[in-house]
Amino acid sequence: MQSDKEKLLAEKFMLVTQTHTAVIESNRLQDQVCELMGKQNELKIKNENLSDAVEKFRGQVSVLKQDLEVSANDKGAVEEELLRVGEARAATELDLAVVSKEKMRLEEEMQAG
Repeated sequence: MQSDKEKLLAEKFMLVTQTHTAVIESNRLQDQVCELMGKQNELKIKNENLSDAVEKFRGQVSVLKQDLEVSANDKGAVEEELLRVGEARAATELDLAVVSKEKMRLEEEMQAG
């Protein structure tokens, strides 16, 4: 009987030790789960912030594309105006040459006559 009682006590001690070890491991795992959930929430927030930033940058890119298109149109208009001004300048230079030539002719006539 004594031997059976000792065996039962030893088995009980072993089971209590295993239960205690299991409780400690369970608590450790619960702590890890809480830590991982916290990290998951942080990552969700970062992901949301990044998504917001991506949308903001997409909007900025859209505005910049529109600005670029307007600038390209303005460049075309400026180039056309430069051509027109160049043509007007050439015409003015030609008129000036004609006027200068006429002036010289008149001066020669005045000196001669």
